[in-house]
Amino acid sequence: MSDEAREKDVLRSKFIALRRAMTEAERTKKSEAICRIVTAHNQFHEASVIALYSPIRHEVDTEGIFHAARRLEKTTAYPLVSKERNMLRFFSVDEQDRLIPGTYGVREPDARYTPEIALHELDMIVVPAVSLDMDGFRLGYGGGYYDRLLSDPSTRAHSTAIVYDFQVVERLPRDEHDTPVDRIVTENRVIVGSQTHPPV
Repeated sequence: MSDEAREKDVLRSKFIALRRAMTEAERTKKSEAICRIVTAHNQFHEASVIALYSPIRHEVDTEGIFHAARRLEKTTAYPLVSKERNMLRFFSVDEQDRLIPGTYGVREPDARYTPEIALHELDMIVVPAVSLDMDGFRLGYGGGYYDRLLSDPSTRAHSTAIVYDFQVVERLPRDEHDTPVDRIVTENRVIVGSQTHPPV
């Protein structure tokens, strides 16, 4: 294992532990604040098709974004891990209770009963992360699925990563294949192009 990979593993364990140490009330309050900031921005209002994720390991809950999008009659999509293609495939989901247990314990769409959405149809992608740095580079769980998604030529969507504020650091170790997100939203701030902005 390289020094960079070892450092990523240490950071990954650290931030997962910090998320786990939060109380449920803290996670709920901060998730709700983050969702309010995301749904107040132009990128959300201008998007017709929004890709979300099902939270695991105490990630920021995307439920507030989902309900806001459905109220505005936007299409909401969730990813399914395609191991044979080594990529994420997205499917339209209009009710969260239709998500079923899938790869890595993540709730996923049931591909048998819901339409697939091509990558070029996505207007906005809400991205999870274990940590992010000020330049938008993210630390995930090591599978590289979101890096491949964001670097795919078919992906034209705006990417917004959502995390708790303590998950943002000045700089993370980077690999050649790492792809930064367009914007970071925490409960306290919005970060675009390494610049911090107050929430709307």
